[in-house]
Amino acid sequence: MRKEKLAEIEILRGMAFLAVVLQHTIAGIFYQPGLSPLTLTVGTTVLGLIRFAVPLFVFITGVVLFYNYDAKINYVDFLRKRFKQVIIPYLSWTVSTMHGSVF
Repeated sequence: MRKEKLAEIEILRGMAFLAVVLQHTIAGIFYQPGLSPLTLTVGTTVLGLIRFAVPLFVFITGVVLFYNYDAKINYVDFLRKRFKQVIIPYLSWTVSTMHGSVF
């Protein structure tokens, strides 16, 4: 039986996603020539305040794993599933970009 989705986790995931997008956007601004000291100060302050995104994604992963696998876990099946979902796509992407083309 599948457990109910945690609405709070979806909200946290959305916040983390937006923070990552904002980090990349702000980082791109720093490449502009002639930025004022105030702009640099505000940009670096905001960038520092939203650095919670990656730790939040790690936290969300831990919560979801413990929530979904509260019973005894079969580690071989778990690792096999993660290998198929994460490692194989990662390796195929890495190999394809090494040769200068993406599928």
